[in-house]
Amino acid sequence: MSLRVAAEAVVTRAAALGKRGRTLTNEERGRLASALPIYPTWLLDLLCAVPLCGLELGWRAFDPEPDFDGVEWIRVSDAEGILWESLEGYPGLGILPAGYVNFGGDAGGGGDPYFVPVYEGDDPPLYQVFHDVGSDAETILADGRSLVAPRLSEFFRQALLEGEEAGPTA
Repeated sequence: MSLRVAAEAVVTRAAALGKRGRTLTNEERGRLASALPIYPTWLLDLLCAVPLCGLELGWRAFDPEPDFDGVEWIRVSDAEGILWESLEGYPGLGILPAGYVNFGGDAGGGGDPYFVPVYEGDDPPLYQVFHDVGSDAETILADGRSLVAPRLSEFFRQALLEGEEAGPTA
């Protein structure tokens, strides 16, 4: 399943639960392309075509416990979030030179945003990157990232949605 098809499928599942994201506007796309030239065209195209921005998508980060389901939540970033997380905040500012750009924020409030490496193709891995590990790319990438999914398309296929009983179907 292609990245776009997987993204459209999760948006369809979200809509069935009354959850909606939005697409980037042409003005936002222009601002992103201008301010963040390494932001990949394929990801700009996806965010302009599929209403992902603002959606909260879950992933099983930990084994469930009696008082915790083990799910962490990503809020897919809009243009303002992408720009802030990539150009102003840490860890984004520290890992931008290594080719990592923001994809989403930590919807649970922990402050550990999500990034994709731009030099790993048009369906790259998705990482949660910890904000309190260091300030340089080498340290952050060595000690402060956790693989969420080996491919962004896989993340979309397996994403959990609040209110969805069984999660995604195979």
